[in-house]
Amino acid sequence: MNKSKLSIEQKRANTDLNVIISITLTVMVVYMLFKSQIISFIMNKNFPLLLRISIAALFEWGIAGLGITVVALYRKESFIRFGLTKTNLFKTIALTTLTFIPYIILIWATDSFTGYLPFKRVIITKEWLEVGFPI
Repeated sequence: MNKSKLSIEQKRANTDLNVIISITLTVMVVYMLFKSQIISFIMNKNFPLLLRISIAALFEWGIAGLGITVVALYRKESFIRFGLTKTNLFKTIALTTLTFIPYIILIWATDSFTGYLPFKRVIITKEWLEVGFPI
């Protein structure tokens, strides 16, 4: 479609998408360029665990949510506009829980349940559990 025929709302959406893509790619490129240094920092036990987790979380958030946050703040929009509301919260949680029932039945039927440990594939989960929560 010709850009001159786009409505004002479509032009704003195009600009917003460009901002989101630019921020996401910038964070991803920075991570890719300094990946070994970032991973070695996260694995370095000489630094506090909470600091290391915060750095890792910042990169994850930079890729997954920083762009839309910047756009929402710039446009002075609430996240409620994007569907984050409390209406039908219980119904949503109940229906989402129902989707796990086949998986739970499969685990019990195959006797493959070995315990529940969320984030067990995250590289510092074991250390986090050993240290305890810094609250």
